[in-house]
Amino acid sequence: MVQKAASEEQPNVGLMVAVKKAAGMPNGVIQVFAPLGTFLLEGAGIKVDEAEFPKLPFFRCTQITCAAEGPINNDLMSKMINGKNLLITIYVNPGEGLRHIFTLDGFKDGYNALRE
Repeated sequence: MVQKAASEEQPNVGLMVAVKKAAGMPNGVIQVFAPLGTFLLEGAGIKVDEAEFPKLPFFRCTQITCAAEGPINNDLMSKMINGKNLLITIYVNPGEGLRHIFTLDGFKDGYNALRE
């Protein structure tokens, strides 16, 4: 499953989030694809509604994007299934975050279809 969103602070900065199956990870993984120029050392912040989760580390950049990835633990999965919004924050400079809001409407149905 993939969804795109623009930054609240800078609408020209887009972000893509994907949830996919992964061997050995019962809930799958979450991936964040950020634009070049992202300050990679900060990682990608994750928040579902009011619940904050550990940042995802960036692990690779290509010619068009930089990718962060991490396993989806049971707590994050529960919040995403029952939540309203997923907030991903990337950084352009240390401490200077750009927020991207993804709706979780339909996430539960999509995730259940992905698991089949």
